[in-house]
Amino acid sequence: MKGEGQLKGLEESIVFTQQQVVEEENKLSGLQEQLESLKDSVDETRQVFDGKRGSVDDLRRENAQLQRDQFDAEKKVAVADTSIQNLQRGIRQLEEERTIRESQLKQLEEERLLKEQELESKKTGLRQLQDHHERTKENILQTQGSLRCCGRNWRTKAASWIRRRMSTTC
Repeated sequence: MKGEGQLKGLEESIVFTQQQVVEEENKLSGLQEQLESLKDSVDETRQVFDGKRGSVDDLRRENAQLQRDQFDAEKKVAVADTSIQNLQRGIRQLEEERTIRESQLKQLEEERLLKEQELESKKTGLRQLQDHHERTKENILQTQGSLRCCGRNWRTKAASWIRRRMSTTC
């Protein structure tokens, strides 16, 4: 009896264990199906992830290219700014030189006008001196003519006086 009770307990245990095995196999099947479903889901997610990673890599490359382009653009702007500053400095220098040249030109023009006035004054003085010279020359020539005339008259009168004197003394 005791053996029968034990056998019956074992049989019940076996049945219970078999039921548990079936339940566990059903659970295992369900878990395997779930695993397969999850694997499929993971594969799909991995594909989506790989696609997204590819998109991110593309975006990174595009961003890196944009950064290089921005750097190049900033470099060009800096070079252009430097060129503009150089041109502005050159323009300022040219304007300063032009101002200096205009000032020098104005000063030279004033000096030229003064020199022209001095020249005109000296020309006028020279003309007056030449006119005076001509008048003096004419006066000298007239005086020489008068003196010749006077000299002839004087000689004639002196000769006549001498003759008269001589005739009176003799």
